[in-house]
Amino acid sequence: MDGKKPKKKRRFLRLFLTFILLVVLLLLFGERLGLGTGDYLSLLSPSPVSGPVVKPVAEPVAETPQDTTQEIKITISETAIQVDGETFTRDTFAAFLLEADENTLFVLSDQQANYALFKEVEEMLEAKNLSYVIEE
Repeated sequence: MDGKKPKKKRRFLRLFLTFILLVVLLLLFGERLGLGTGDYLSLLSPSPVSGPVVKPVAEPVAETPQDTTQEIKITISETAIQVDGETFTRDTFAAFLLEADENTLFVLSDQQANYALFKEVEEMLEAKNLSYVIEE
């Protein structure tokens, strides 16, 4: 009877090693066999899959057409605000913003800027809910 036990142990060991070998082969060559999802645990899950597993693809961001968005460059110096070469004071700039289109993108340039004036212009744009970027 002692002769049968080693054969039984060898059989279970051989079965276990075969199973491990199959798992390793599945991990190595699963994508080539059509299992390209990489989610091997879903193969073992009891929940049925209603259809093929599809990876979500990131949608490209829709760019706004160039003809609808207008860029206006604002240069802030120590005492004045220049918009496309035209000089404004704080009050005249506020009046200019009232006439601005909401599709306008303001590009703020802070070369030699007065920090307080720069922050004031930023607050004016935020108060009117106008979009802007800061050019460095």
